[in-house]
Amino acid sequence: MVFHGLITDLDGTLVRLPINWNKIRSKVRRILRTNHHLKPLATTIPMVARGRKFLERLAYTYIELEELKAVKYVVYDENLYSLLKEIKERKMKIALVTLQAYTSTDKILRKLRVRNFFDLIVTRDLSVNRLEQLKYAIKKLKLNPRNTIFVGDMPWDHDAGITLGLYTIIVGNNVPHARRKIEKFIEIKNIIFH
Repeated sequence: MVFHGLITDLDGTLVRLPINWNKIRSKVRRILRTNHHLKPLATTIPMVARGRKFLERLAYTYIELEELKAVKYVVYDENLYSLLKEIKERKMKIALVTLQAYTSTDKILRKLRVRNFFDLIVTRDLSVNRLEQLKYAIKKLKLNPRNTIFVGDMPWDHDAGITLGLYTIIVGNNVPHARRKIEKFIEIKNIIFH
């Protein structure tokens, strides 16, 4: 199969960030005064906040501060750089979808030295819904889902990718029923360049 596009998630997929999401969820629960499980975190905040925009903004601000703290731990990965460079040289379009804020996402990609390989970056600032993020990326980059790889690491990534007919690959073991799984993002080279 010939692929024309690659869409990837950020944390847990492209890079593993040292963020304690359970600790953050606990703090956000206190901010929103709820016992909700808050998964996925960014997606559930507006629903749990129920129109209380101040609390919603407070929760997102706290999360962004934690995301920015993680930036200092990001290190350049020569293999990741080489892979994305080769993908771009094959004229594939590359997009990133993430439930993180744009500011932290941009800093992470720059620290990895891969920011310039991305044709599009879709963050929670545009949408906190993975399905909507993917639809936006597909439309904006004029991609055919059947010729586009989507790499994520969570059940909502898998569900959204499959729903849209993307060639969906899951990194890690968070989605036991996923048909296509890899241990590390770098392994997509075996699929793209087979």
